[in-house]
Amino acid sequence: MPISIIWFISVLCVLFQFSIQLSSGVIIDAVGQDLKLSALDSGILSGSFYYIYAALQIPVGLIFDFNSTRFWMMFGTFVCALGCFCFAISQNFYLLIIARLITGSGAAFAFVGLSHILRRHFALKHFAFMIGFSEIFVFLARGVATISLGLFIEQLGWRFFLHLAAWLGFIIALLSGFIIPKTASQPISVSPFKALQIILKSKRIWLNGLYVSLTFSVITVFGSMWAVPFLQLKLNCSLQQASVLDAMIFCGAGVSCPLFGYLAISMNRQRLMLISCFATLILLMLLLFVPNMNFMTCGFLMFGIGLCCGAYMLSYAVANDLSPPYALSTCAGFTNTMAIISAPLMQFIIGVGIDKLPFSTRLLNFQCALVLIPLSLLGAALIVMIAFTPTFSNLYQRIFSNHARSF
Repeated sequence: MPISIIWFISVLCVLFQFSIQLSSGVIIDAVGQDLKLSALDSGILSGSFYYIYAALQIPVGLIFDFNSTRFWMMFGTFVCALGCFCFAISQNFYLLIIARLITGSGAAFAFVGLSHILRRHFALKHFAFMIGFSEIFVFLARGVATISLGLFIEQLGWRFFLHLAAWLGFIIALLSGFIIPKTASQPISVSPFKALQIILKSKRIWLNGLYVSLTFSVITVFGSMWAVPFLQLKLNCSLQQASVLDAMIFCGAGVSCPLFGYLAISMNRQRLMLISCFATLILLMLLLFVPNMNFMTCGFLMFGIGLCCGAYMLSYAVANDLSPPYALSTCAGFTNTMAIISAPLMQFIIGVGIDKLPFSTRLLNFQCALVLIPLSLLGAALIVMIAFTPTFSNLYQRIFSNHARSF
């Protein structure tokens, strides 16, 4: 089977998982209105996907390092589709939580499986570009879907949409079972437990994971959850109009990921990661706090935020450099765990802030609660400077060594 076809089916698996993950802002907003959920309940419902997704990333990485790719890609997509079907027929909050957990457990296989396939068939120096190139289709399709999703749900309902998504997922699972080759990693002498132990003992792998955790929150927390209700409130616009604006961040990210991957071939990755943090932070603060903003200006800012935030995917290339060769998928799973783990926590904190902050207007509550995301970007920039940039790292070590001697 040509590698282009194998790659395309793998991207479809990721596209299906990512679309379900990032459509939370539109779908759960509609579910919340239908079932009269509070912002806190909506945050818990959205975050439940990430709890199981994050918990399974490292085990899934171990599975791909030591087992066949085809079965587990097919299995994951099937379970994700099953979760969509269960969500569509659920009638109360607790059943919706269970359905989201099922969806998240299936979705856990997609990205790690894609990264495993890319490493088997492409040179590692091109890995960042191929990950970014793959995400063009993920983000652009997600952006197009978001533009129409608000209208689709308003006209036909969120249950119909999830029934449709479930059947599409079953078809993709069937295709992956026929097309992805049955291959396993080469036999090695290191046990899965030993591989995991090596990953967990590396401080730089932890810091790299923390960087992607903080920067990816622009997509997983703002873009996929809180952007739509915030824009509806800020601009006093409809769900459909807010969905169009929300799509801009994903369209920008679709351009950004391959762009940063291409630039990283010839430029310093750490410098690109720093530029991304500060540029995204500035644009997001403008979106949050500039008053009397029109629809067009918001659209440009949302696209700019997406265009600047894509350096998060360079963390997966950094993970390849930091990992031993027999644990690459395990390290990818760990990095992806860190990328996702901030989402449920930050969604919960922001939801509490929106409901409980004592400001005079709900818009001001939104603005102050969402400041958590720019603060996360600032933290990510500090991590890059201290841990991965030699000049700042040496300065940091000298300052703290002198401080320690003074005691």
